[in-house]
Amino acid sequence: MFAILVGVLTPDLAAIESGVKGLLVQGCLSGAELVAMARLMVQMEAAFAHPARLLDLADEAGAEGYLSSRAWLTAATRMSGPAAAAVLRRGRHAYARYATREAWEAGLITTEHVDARECVRRHARDDAAFARFEPALLAGALAGDGADVRDTGREFLDARVAARDH
Repeated sequence: MFAILVGVLTPDLAAIESGVKGLLVQGCLSGAELVAMARLMVQMEAAFAHPARLLDLADEAGAEGYLSSRAWLTAATRMSGPAAAAVLRRGRHAYARYATREAWEAGLITTEHVDARECVRRHARDDAAFARFEPALLAGALAGDGADVRDTGREFLDARVAARDH
């Protein structure tokens, strides 16, 4: 299913490739076009994470002789091992959280926001506590940048540690 097929594009991917080539020829973009392009890049990262997550869940990489989905992604895309692991981690995190996934796919939050949220969830080591805090974290992501999400997450984690120590 996920065999490495070089040069095989669906019509949608071919249209994206053509659009990107057009942008490269066009050169200078307006500020509004740069903002739109940044949003589209985020949406493409979200769109890439979804099938990568499905590849991981189906263990298709193992069926093709790879030890992991990370190894398959590294071989198929020439991305580094850490970058491939990050794609898979983002996919697992975002697709387990409906509101995050929707905001990411719409380009309302960036991949940096998703990474910061995933880091907070991982360090919380308590999905129930994170689920109660998640709406505030998403609101912070919608209003600020990745650093704001990390700062808010750090406050949440510090409060959890303080509550545990008392």
